[in-house]
Amino acid sequence: MKKRSKVYAQTIHQQTEVVFEESLHVLAAFMAEPNIILVDQKLKKNIASFKNLNSLVIYLKGSESTKSLPVLTNTLNRIFNSRKFELSKKTKVVVVGGGTLGDFGGFLAHIVKRGLSLIMVPSTWLSAIDSTHGGKNGINFRKIKNQIGTVYTAEKVILVRELLDQQPPDRTVEGFGELIKIAYLNSPGFYKRICKEKLSSLDLFSYLPQAIEAKYHIVKKDPFETKGIRYLLNFGHTMAHVWEAQLGIHHGITVILGMYFDFLWAANLGYPVNKDLQTFFSSEIVRGVLGLFYHESLFSISSQVLKSSLAADKKKENQHVRYIFPYKPGKLKIESVTVEDICAEYQRQAKLIGQSRGFAFVEV
Repeated sequence: MKKRSKVYAQTIHQQTEVVFEESLHVLAAFMAEPNIILVDQKLKKNIASFKNLNSLVIYLKGSESTKSLPVLTNTLNRIFNSRKFELSKKTKVVVVGGGTLGDFGGFLAHIVKRGLSLIMVPSTWLSAIDSTHGGKNGINFRKIKNQIGTVYTAEKVILVRELLDQQPPDRTVEGFGELIKIAYLNSPGFYKRICKEKLSSLDLFSYLPQAIEAKYHIVKKDPFETKGIRYLLNFGHTMAHVWEAQLGIHHGITVILGMYFDFLWAANLGYPVNKDLQTFFSSEIVRGVLGLFYHESLFSISSQVLKSSLAADKKKENQHVRYIFPYKPGKLKIESVTVEDICAEYQRQAKLIGQSRGFAFVEV
């Protein structure tokens, strides 16, 4: 049964309509008009089937290297030099790709002619569940992620099952990382239900409406991240970003690792998270990720490199970081900790790993 579209008001002036579709042919109408279509080059075969295009189609790498000033300049030149269509305020920017291309395309749409309509068609579970929603975009500068960016809401997000179901199982596990995070932020029932899922039968598309609703519930309270409420979405992400950057582990995997790290830290501080931690560990998918990654190598980053990585955290002010601790599903705590505090906890958990001679569930 086809799901109904829903409009989410994020600010007084901006709204996002989220649409669920089965087939990628929904793009035909946008491509028949004089629009700018940014596509992950891995999806070229998907787009090649569309004929008689009136749009300017630009294929880009779906990687962090695309989020740069040189690529931005080159893309702008291609747009403004194109003879295929006349650029105007009616032109739409349609982004077909994952989170990195979404960041780039959202920023591009906001700065061209002071803002063109933005249509997002996420191609990865991570972007479908998380990054496409909420309006954050940006490019990297001086090797630091998203240092130049804006908050610019998509006019429409189109979630296409045909496109999303093409992803391999490891990408499904990545999407599960963001799904379990948003479930914990939302409610006990949602969290427990997600933890019971098995990879062999997991249908992430069926969870998209509830996951997206949960994210917008937080975003609408703090759309421009000025009140601190939106920081809750960074649960599990402080260490996740470090491991992603330094060890090259995919984002969704590091989110699961980061949540486990935060659960262990919260438990050591006396927060009442024992049952939530046990529920987390009861997940077949979580245990698989922890078994593969939560070993000594995860704690091999030097103190100097760790401090340097944490210094680039966008939640950092002076020597303090706004850290998100689990408390109970639907209720988390934002605490001010120092970089030294995080490093000390990193070393504490490294010792626990060493004592267990590898990964083991830590009783709390």
